[in-house]
Amino acid sequence: MASKKNPNSLVVSKIAGRYRELPLWATKLDFEVRPSLDFDNLAWKLWKPTLLLMHKVVRKEKITIKWVRIHSHFNLKRELTHAMGFYDPEEKGIFLCHFDSETMLHELGHAKSSGYHGDPWAKATAKLYLKYLKGRTQTLGNGEPWSISIGTQGLSEVLWRKTAKIRVPEGDMASSQTLSVKDFCCLIN
Repeated sequence: MASKKNPNSLVVSKIAGRYRELPLWATKLDFEVRPSLDFDNLAWKLWKPTLLLMHKVVRKEKITIKWVRIHSHFNLKRELTHAMGFYDPEEKGIFLCHFDSETMLHELGHAKSSGYHGDPWAKATAKLYLKYLKGRTQTLGNGEPWSISIGTQGLSEVLWRKTAKIRVPEGDMASSQTLSVKDFCCLIN
């Protein structure tokens, strides 16, 4: 009788020219997972839900991602000196520093749009948040629900901070009105 291999068992694979250990499940994704050289294998269980969600989103949304570089920050005693994520449009790759779904969807929003923090990116990201977070993590770090503020400065990188501003025609709404993400997505469709 053939034994089925545990999907969480570590296998050695050549990734980006280097031999790395990664779980069997990570070799079955639509993109190559590239753990950093100092990646702690204990972090795989933390990364698994985010990477599996990314696999689902990439497939359903037909986004081309060739690879994702991940790393862990166990026992970090200082503030991070780099971004939590970065999308490389030329390489079709993503760097992720943290295993949260919001950062991953933020970067996939860049892949679905122009790549820059502007109206197309904010709309794509808001739609991804609404579709794939399903309300369970649509909160700020303190547990407060995040929302989208209506203003006159245009939808931009403010969504990057979990809020967004969009242009509203004169007289349609007060300049300080706040919308839920769901209402915002209805407005932009």
